[in-house]
Amino acid sequence: MEEQFDKGALLDRNSLRSLLVRKDFPSRVRLTLHWLAFIALLIATTSYASNVFVAFPLCLALAWVWCTLFAPFHESTHGSAFSRAGANRVAAWFTSFPFLMAPSVYRTFHFEHHRHTQDPELDPELLGKPSNAQNPITRQDWLILVSGIAMIRAKLQLVWFFSFTPQAQWPQAIPWSTHCRNPGGMAQECRLLLGAWLVVGFFVLIGLPGSLWIVLAWWSSHVFLMLWISAEHTGLPNTGSIVSRTRTVGSNRFVRWWLWNMNFHAEHHAWPGMPWHNLPAANAAIASRLEATSP
Repeated sequence: MEEQFDKGALLDRNSLRSLLVRKDFPSRVRLTLHWLAFIALLIATTSYASNVFVAFPLCLALAWVWCTLFAPFHESTHGSAFSRAGANRVAAWFTSFPFLMAPSVYRTFHFEHHRHTQDPELDPELLGKPSNAQNPITRQDWLILVSGIAMIRAKLQLVWFFSFTPQAQWPQAIPWSTHCRNPGGMAQECRLLLGAWLVVGFFVLIGLPGSLWIVLAWWSSHVFLMLWISAEHTGLPNTGSIVSRTRTVGSNRFVRWWLWNMNFHAEHHAWPGMPWHNLPAANAAIASRLEATSP
């Protein structure tokens, strides 16, 4: 995504040019380590499935890593993880499977989110419901938000919808789908993804050893993910500059590593094409001018 949404010239032209340079090595190393951790925890969790005192913490660790695989998926669909488009497409496919969303679906959905951030009628993350842009009021509302159930339901509905619904019906049901560059390809991606997940579901149903722990980790990953995503825009204005509608969250090195620096979210929304490894430098340059921050 090459658009820039910084309307206030937060960075001078030379600084911005240097921060938009994409490199393969940082993403290659980070993605390799990320996947190795995911596979190792999958094996460890299933291997110790019969020992609840070992399996449970391994399950939570797996849930965290599973959740944060969203970071390279997000970066790859932006086309900024690697310098070459082909490498970004491969990385997006490898990370789309655990996230359960086809790359073209997320790319179309997410780019509209960038173009209409916090707009209750046009931002796909708000689904036309103004209340979704605001902080939940009651304890029950908060629990519903962070339960991850809404996100799980939405992902299942999307992959099923685009797999089997005739394309002529897409615009009426899901307006942002009109921005898809290749509707036929998106439908095919969803069918492939759905088929792969049905195979996984089959093995869960027949009682593959450790499968219940894996299901718990998958659900828990959405709890972590909602805690992460709800910090990005929830409770912020529907109008104003992009840095007033997007929150940057200060965090520790552990969290920043796994989130691929996505806690620097205002910087990401100002320059969606900026690679993840340059976001800390962007933050250092504009920190005093950010309008929505949290520790």
